[in-house]
Amino acid sequence: EVDAVWCGAGAWTLAVDGERHDATARAHGHGLLTVAIGDRRFGASVVARGDRRHVFIAGSHVAMRFVDLLGVAGSGHEEAGSGLAAPMPGKVVALVASPGASVDKGAALLVLEAMKMEHTITAPSAGLVKAFRYAAGDQVAEGAELVDFEPSAG
Repeated sequence: EVDAVWCGAGAWTLAVDGERHDATARAHGHGLLTVAIGDRRFGASVVARGDRRHVFIAGSHVAMRFVDLLGVAGSGHEEAGSGLAAPMPGKVVALVASPGASVDKGAALLVLEAMKMEHTITAPSAGLVKAFRYAAGDQVAEGAELVDFEPSAG
């Protein structure tokens, strides 16, 4: 199975056996598309089944699972309250909330630039922004804790 991260404008990052590959796809309708991985181009067809896409390309079948970067950014931290992690390597471009601020679920906390796209990291629940671990302009690694966040009680 391949994890696929949509980067916008037909651009994707594919994770295959732990390796990342940049790809583009252009839809032609009726489940047909052209896929480019590096300098190689392929014709492909896609069949949707639940949350998976089955791609038939170059005589092979690949099952793809789509990864929601914002969902990944907040996963596992709502209960622990330890912070929010960077979904991928990138650069902090803006701190939106202020340390000490009480925020609602979904409130913008910071903006991360990764893979030529801006990703707004949001509060996983109502709570308190205790501190930011990085400043605007700082580079961060995938999985780096970005914000110390304390969920509201109750």
